[in-house]
Amino acid sequence: MNQIGSKLSDHSFLPDFCSIYGIFILVLIAQALAFLLELASYRPPEPYWSGLGLRSLFVQWVALGSAGTLCLLRRLTANLKPKKLAIMVFVVIQLVTLAISVLVYWGISEQLGLDIKLGSEAEFYLRNLAVSGIIVAILLHYLYIQYRWKQQEQASMEAKLEALQSRIRPHFLFNSLNTIASLTRSNPKLAEELVQDLAELFRASLIQNRRFVPIKDELLLVRQYLNIELQRLDGRLEIEWKTEGIPGNALVPPLTLQPLVENAVYHGVEPAESGGKICIEGTLSNSMLVLTVKNTLPADGYVEPRKGNRMAIENIRARIRGCFPEHGQVMISTANELYQVRLVIPYITD
Repeated sequence: MNQIGSKLSDHSFLPDFCSIYGIFILVLIAQALAFLLELASYRPPEPYWSGLGLRSLFVQWVALGSAGTLCLLRRLTANLKPKKLAIMVFVVIQLVTLAISVLVYWGISEQLGLDIKLGSEAEFYLRNLAVSGIIVAILLHYLYIQYRWKQQEQASMEAKLEALQSRIRPHFLFNSLNTIASLTRSNPKLAEELVQDLAELFRASLIQNRRFVPIKDELLLVRQYLNIELQRLDGRLEIEWKTEGIPGNALVPPLTLQPLVENAVYHGVEPAESGGKICIEGTLSNSMLVLTVKNTLPADGYVEPRKGNRMAIENIRARIRGCFPEHGQVMISTANELYQVRLVIPYITD
């Protein structure tokens, strides 16, 4: 099951120390750090590579030991705020550094018979803790800055998506009210019924804070809109549904299909003297949901575009790009006197 557009955790700005990828990156960073430290402290004619090997071993032990400890503590750190989390991580890594330092000073060098110039015990511990503390503080600051930048980027994207959605709603409202207004004199009772339908339609469409909605709700929205248009166009509109292939649990951005259907009515069917036909299709192919809205064109195949012809299309294109940056597509084509808009988005249920 795909999961697209998942939100960042509210607090955790740390990488996943329990994943293979996270450990791999950590090992690479630790090795680069060992190269840098050994290069900075290298004094000829001492052998460089033997010193690098011992330093790499020490740094890798600290890195892997810290990662393992933080992985075991991940449940405890899940709900900590950034400041407390940073303090806890700093303390854990310092304790691991101290433990590895004690092990090296009193155990490894003697048992292996290595002639390592470690200096006094206090100096050895303090030097390791100082280097570890400085590096950890820099890394934590960098990770937190990255985390805040991603949060701001996500908040900006959410605001843009909401703004695009809000720009579609008035367009939809004004067209629907014009439809009902045209019936107030000729058929007041029907106009009243359509006002009630419109109220139900907007009650469903104006729900806030939803980035995705079930496809069945979106199709219901389209049906309610078309019910209003069927009454206004009085037999000039023909509708064909081919949505049996859409899984009922699929999720789509709200107000995705309705503006496309509205465009089809407004720019394709209504200007034609004899009306026209709209076909709404949906299929699932290779874990991608394909939604298509087709409409016939006027007899000559071309009419002067009305004002705002591209607004809904561009808004939907921007919203699809915002929700599915690398996976969503909006394709437009005209062939055989049919205008077609096809949406291709990932099949998601969560």
